[in-house]
Amino acid sequence: MKKDKIIKILNEIGMFLEFLGESPFKYRAYYNGARILSRLDISDDELKNKEKLKEINGIGDALSKKISTLAEKDYLEYYERIKSKIPQSVIEMLKVPGLSPKKVKAIYENLKIDNIKDLKNACLEDKLISLPNFGEKVQAKILKAIELYENESKKNEK
Repeated sequence: MKKDKIIKILNEIGMFLEFLGESPFKYRAYYNGARILSRLDISDDELKNKEKLKEINGIGDALSKKISTLAEKDYLEYYERIKSKIPQSVIEMLKVPGLSPKKVKAIYENLKIDNIKDLKNACLEDKLISLPNFGEKVQAKILKAIELYENESKKNEK
């Protein structure tokens, strides 16, 4: 697997763990690992070497094993297991720029909204402003982010 795909998966694992309410230390390790990899000039073959990866500051034993497994096998059971705990439509919501996993979780748990279409409708009906730490400005930002995401998705379909 190529480095950019591994970076994407590490970020997704971080997002999924954050959504699931895991320890900040745990999900930040994946975000940090993705950031560290993105800044390194490292070949795809070097990504397979977990001993070399462990030498990189900020990448520990567990993360080096996961990176090397992804590089070698193009598959990580841990990623698939974590991903399976979240509905696919909620995963789509996590892709909306600026919509953090914590906000998605609050929307999902409090308003039972599990897809972008319903989220957009909830914004248009001012339903998000009743949630703690949301308000009108946050709701407006979410609505704008959804519209940008939808426009970008339409461009990518063409």
